Formats: sequence, C-alpha cells, structure tokens
Amino acid sequence: MLIIDKYKDFYDLYSHVYGVDKSVVFDRRGSRILQDTQYMSWFEDKNVRGEFYKTYFMLLEVGNTQYVIRVFNLEYKKVYSGAWGVSSFDCEVFHTYKEQRHLFELPISIRLIDMPWRFSKKGREYYADSLDEMQRVCSKWPYDIIDLPILTGSPLVKALDGFEVWHELSTYISSLRNDKTVDTLDDKQKAEVHGFDKNSFRHPIK
Repeated sequence: MLIIDKYKDFYDLYSHVYGVDKSVVFDRRGSRILQDTQYMSWFEDKNVRGEFYKTYFMLLEVGNTQYVIRVFNLEYKKVYSGAWGVSSFDCEVFHTYKEQRHLFELPISIRLIDMPWRFSKKGREYYADSLDEMQRVCSKWPYDIIDLPILTGSPLVKALDGFEVWHELSTYISSLRNDKTVDTLDDKQKAEVHGFDKNSFRHPIK
C-alpha cells in the first residue's frame, strides 16, 4: 500500500517491510495528529457528584474492523483555577468487530461513544452490543469525531497491533478498486509520499 501524507504513523513501516504496492493508494492527506487535537478533552467531564469519571470509551474504525477502546487510569492536572485537564491515561481494546462492514466515510477514524452499561453486583458493567448498536451510540458531534487520525504519540499505539492496522487498511482500500498508481501522481503528491509539503524547502524569513 502506498500512503500519501506528510505525516508518518506507527503502522506505515509495514508498507516498506512487505513492499509498496503502488496500485493500492491510501491518500491520507488532511490527517490530524491525535495528540494535537481536542480528543484529550473528551475525558474531562465530571459526574453529578463532582467526581471524575473513571472510564470512557472510543470507537476506532480501521477499514472493515471496529475497535472499542476502553480508556482508564486517567491522570488529571489543574490547568487553571477551577479547571482540570487530562494529562495521561491508559487504554485497551475492549471489543473488536470483524463483520466486514465499514460504517463511516473515511478509511480510518475515531470517535467518542456513550458505552451501554448495566448495574451488576460489581457495580457499573459495560458491554459491547451489536455493531449497529455501537454505531447508534457513537457521538454525532463533530467535536467528538477525528477523521484520519495519526496515532503515533498517543497511548493507543500500545493497545493496537501496527501490522493489523496496516493490513486492515490495505485490504479495505484494495476492496475499493483504487486504481491510482504512483505514475499518475503529480510532483506535490510524490513529495508528500516522502513526508514533504510546500513549506519543506522554503528558506526561513530573515
């Protein structure tokens, strides 16, 4: 799979390990570095008692596979008087759907979900229902959706298998019958394949 983007992600290296198939092109331009976006603020809400929530969930869609990600062990820091922000968290794959279905527009995206739960003897018990239910409980607010995320630098890379992410994306994009090849790319696109953009060669302003 040939990836066109000025940024690099943790799964990109497998394109070089297994060889770049120039007939399978993932145009990832417009990607957003997850750590530079608002997603950390998704976990800053408080409950009615003024206490911090202990668990959150996100849905990461990679091609035809969906990962329910559980976020826990949140660490908070005081940003300014009366306001707290998330400084770090741990995460794990809570559930994986492999139903060969793609729910959203772009090949990879991540969004906050309002995870279903029930009371049990151990307290609040979360459960992964059908994929249709997961789609229903995904946040619809643009603020809670990040398309084409760059996962490098985020805690998610510890919970995910880089080869699996790359393989799922490659398989999905291949299924779209994407016939763009490197020979049809213009100079700007070829530069972005190698991580350059229009500002890469400019001299600094004196």
